[in-house]
Parts: sequence; structure tokens; C-alpha cells
Amino acid sequence: MAVLLEAIYGQDVRMLREAVLEYLRLKGFVLFLFDNLDRFWTPGGFTDDDAMIVVGLTESMQEIARKFRRKNLDFRWGIFVRSGVHEFLIRGMADYGKLAVQSLEWTVGLS
Repeated sequence: MAVLLEAIYGQDVRMLREAVLEYLRLKGFVLFLFDNLDRFWTPGGFTDDDAMIVVGLTESMQEIARKFRRKNLDFRWGIFVRSGVHEFLIRGMADYGKLAVQSLEWTVGLS
């Protein structure tokens, strides 16, 4: 752990950032996916506090994508949530139409 902290804080952060961005340019794009967020939610269901976390995560991903675009990098992201959680979030958003939403549904069959 000490070696990692020394590597991060013992160097110029700007120089480290540029090195990471150069590496990402080689890859062409960044794909950042979030899944299993509901593992940490209370058994009682999805709360307003949980919604704030997801909204904050969404806003953070949008800001990161803007910063990457300024550096001519393609940053794509996705957050996987249950349909009930999605509906809960949509009801509370004033500008819900601004985000691209894709729905993926599946069932688990018993063989």
C-alpha cells in the first residue's frame, strides 16, 4: 500500500494523468460499467438516499465523460439497475429525458 501511495503522491499528478490518458488513447475508448449496486441496499427496498447515490453517480459519470471529450477521448458508461429502481429514479427527475436509457430484460429459466 505504501508503494502505491508513494507512486501516486510522490509524482506530479498532472504528469500521471497525462500518462494514463495517453494509454487510454491507445485503446480507442473507455467503457465503464456499474453493476450490483443493489447488493448494498437495505432489505426494505430502495430509499431516497439510495436514489441520491445513483443520481450522484450519474452526474459524476457525465462530468468525467465531458472531461474525456475535452481530451479527445471516447468515454462510455452504463449503470445497471432493476426496472423498479429505474422507475423510482425517473419519477424524481425534472429533466429525465436528457439521459439515454436502454432496457435489458431477462428471465432465468430452470432446466
